[in-house]
Amino acid sequence: MTTPVSPRGSVVDLLRTMWTRFPGMRTTLEHTTARRELTDLLLAMHRAPEHTIDQCLAKVIEAGYYVSEHPPAPAKSDPPRAVAPESGHIPTSLRTQAGKLLAASYAVGEAGLTAEEARAEAKLSPTSCFWKRVSELRINGLIEYMLDAEDDIVRRPGLTTSPQQVCVITAYGRGVVTMLEDS
Repeated sequence: MTTPVSPRGSVVDLLRTMWTRFPGMRTTLEHTTARRELTDLLLAMHRAPEHTIDQCLAKVIEAGYYVSEHPPAPAKSDPPRAVAPESGHIPTSLRTQAGKLLAASYAVGEAGLTAEEARAEAKLSPTSCFWKRVSELRINGLIEYMLDAEDDIVRRPGLTTSPQQVCVITAYGRGVVTMLEDS
């Protein structure tokens, strides 16, 4: 998903891409004030050297917008702009447990990882409570369950041979990793 945004493409093209790929951004794009703020942000990126979609998403996330590949859950009243979930468990560094686990999910991409596989990939201790960090990443929308053709959660055998749920990184998670790599 590191498709370069064409320097000749317009901000409108980038907005169309975001509208199509990230239904969660539709709330933001439908609100007049937020749409103007987002358009100004994307216009500034468009004028800069060539960016990838992940880098653009990282800038959008950094500006406080929540990016999701899933439509937003119905709410009693739509907020003027969709913002990132309020939580203290969004990684602030790729050196933390959560950051290492998120970077491991980013590295394997669409193949996905079980919690145990993520721990091994991130080179964390088996006694590090890694499953809590994986759960926090999922709760905060950085990773999500991988679904099969019947919309069932994909499972793989774990160390104890009991099936383990497989998670993949979301667009929001990729944007966070890209943002943390740049800082």
